[in-house]
Amino acid sequence: MAGRRTKKDKIIAQLRRQVQHTEPPSEAEYSLPGVSQKVSPPLVSPSLPVSSGVSGDFLSLFSYDPAFIRKDLVRTSILTLLAFSTEFGLYFWLR
Repeated sequence: MAGRRTKKDKIIAQLRRQVQHTEPPSEAEYSLPGVSQKVSPPLVSPSLPVSSGVSGDFLSLFSYDPAFIRKDLVRTSILTLLAFSTEFGLYFWLR
């Protein structure tokens, strides 16, 4: 495929040569002219308090409080039971 190189191809080749001969370019070289980039501060990961009865491995496996999980499961079970009860009730009532 011997055709004329477009301007885009020439720019890509030039950037490829720059990457090969120099250290990795900074993010500023990749930015578009007229477009500003937001620089966000580094995120701080929250630390979980470890009680005396709970090991660190337990906290790494379960990052949510078991009471919240239990509450969600109970609520989901009740709503599911209500949905099935309504379905069976309508089935026998409209039969």
